[in-house]
Amino acid sequence: MKPINVELTMGHDIGVSASYYKPTEREVLEDYRLAIPLLTISSSSDIIKAKLQDRDNAMQKMKEKHDADIALLKQKMSLMEQIIENTMRH
Repeated sequence: MKPINVELTMGHDIGVSASYYKPTEREVLEDYRLAIPLLTISSSSDIIKAKLQDRDNAMQKMKEKHDADIALLKQKMSLMEQIIENTMRH
């Protein structure tokens, strides 16, 4: 938003500029509408929630892969122990 429109919207005196700058209500409104997404808290909150959900999903996938890797390593370790036992018997 133009700084002078911010002042007008807040009802502040813009001093001498008022003699030179005389926007219509529609111009000020259109300028304000451009700022609405930046001023809206719920929109930012939704974005943060979505990012947190994405992060949680990524972490869950990493955990699942980690768990699968550990299970595979346990299987391989068990197989190696069996091979060693069989080798020692013969």
